[in-house]
Amino acid sequence: MGTDDTKDDWRAELAARLTAPKPGQSTFHPSAATELEIALGRARSEVTYALELCRSHGVPAMGSAIGDEVSLRLGEQAVAFRIDRLGARIVAKVPDKDEVVHTWDAEKRAVVAGGEGVDVTRMARGAIDTVVSAWRASAEGKRPPTVRELKTPPSEPPNAVRITAPTQVVAPPAGEKA
Repeated sequence: MGTDDTKDDWRAELAARLTAPKPGQSTFHPSAATELEIALGRARSEVTYALELCRSHGVPAMGSAIGDEVSLRLGEQAVAFRIDRLGARIVAKVPDKDEVVHTWDAEKRAVVAGGEGVDVTRMARGAIDTVVSAWRASAEGKRPPTVRELKTPPSEPPNAVRITAPTQVVAPPAGEKA
């Protein structure tokens, strides 16, 4: 039996032999539409991570990670990425910038914005970092309350009617007004 390195080398060689183009045959490259879907998927991954982190820690965030637009909002700041399939582009709304239009450049074999190559993952992370920083800086430098903190019940008035079960109402003691 060989070592793991030998097995991995064999697998790499096998993959190269099976997928290598035949002489005169061009190599496969995903279409521009596919590359843009992949780019949106990268942005979706980062937005989803931020939304799930907010949810699990009770941070009051809003957003979506389904469909053709993914977004995250914290306080007054938001980031969003929307794919426009007919226009063959992704439009990003990031804090402190105009809309950023991303397209696929076949010559550069890269997603570009303004003619320059863009790392969509890094750009999405930077935009999310900006949203989080603005949220944390709001309210005179204090972190706004989390959803859990907002859900803390206020003190109950002395004559309040409490529902203790779906079908049972407990009224105040006789003689007291509700």
